[in-house]
Amino acid sequence: MHNEKEILFSNKELSSIEDFAIKNPQFRDPRLMNLTKYPIDIIKLSPIQGLIFAKGNEYTGFDHIHQRHERWTSKPKWIESKDKHGNIEIRLQNQGLFRKDSIPFFDYCNIAESVYKKENLNTEKNKRPELFEMYTGEHTHKEGIVSLYNLLVYKGTKVVHSLFPQSNKNNPKRVKGFKYTRGSVSGSWNIMNSVTMINIPYLNHQKIVKYVLIFRRLLYKNIEIAIVQVNDKTGKPWKSVIIGERNIDSQNHGDDLNQMELMRLQYADLRGLEKMILQIERSKK
Repeated sequence: MHNEKEILFSNKELSSIEDFAIKNPQFRDPRLMNLTKYPIDIIKLSPIQGLIFAKGNEYTGFDHIHQRHERWTSKPKWIESKDKHGNIEIRLQNQGLFRKDSIPFFDYCNIAESVYKKENLNTEKNKRPELFEMYTGEHTHKEGIVSLYNLLVYKGTKVVHSLFPQSNKNNPKRVKGFKYTRGSVSGSWNIMNSVTMINIPYLNHQKIVKYVLIFRRLLYKNIEIAIVQVNDKTGKPWKSVIIGERNIDSQNHGDDLNQMELMRLQYADLRGLEKMILQIERSKK
């Protein structure tokens, strides 16, 4: 969170990255992608400008962009801010995310090429001019939609630090006041009892699971029960609240605990149920 130590490329690493890029121009070919292992390894070079996308880490480079700004892989970023009364609160940063159809290995280079222009140099909004050069400009997507992006490269180099949409219009909608992030969805199937369970955990900024949304399917009764498991401050189960029940066709749900089903729930719009979790939380106060 706010006390994490940021790991950026050193001057020595930047020099090594640039040297490799000069000696390996073949990675400007849009069809090529370099398999990487170490943070300073280059994944791709943009075809015209030769912008350098090194592997990096969660704080800089390709991995940072992919982890922070892709809709399907975005990691939650918790930050400190002040509420309307001046009190410090911990909240989720609403960083701009790429479109649903983003293809990182191709799109990053194309977008960066569009933005990396002298006239797009943004000194006014650059919060760290001693480290980075910031560019803000438009990119036209294949279907003609124009979007605004921010590009940061290490000062005096073409090594990319970050790239992201300026707008958060691609971000999933959140329930106001719901200060939890969805963890990894999991499922189990008790064949003997004809019962399937899907668990969707919700974590706070300390990575403690405070709630678990459970779908319990009683296949022998053709019923699905929605349950909220409420955990204590240490993440241990405290109580459960049934929030709904519906009839199902067991023939359609008997074998649905595959990865595609769990992935769908991982990114599904569950705001209606999340509002119910928020109601349960407020009823405790």
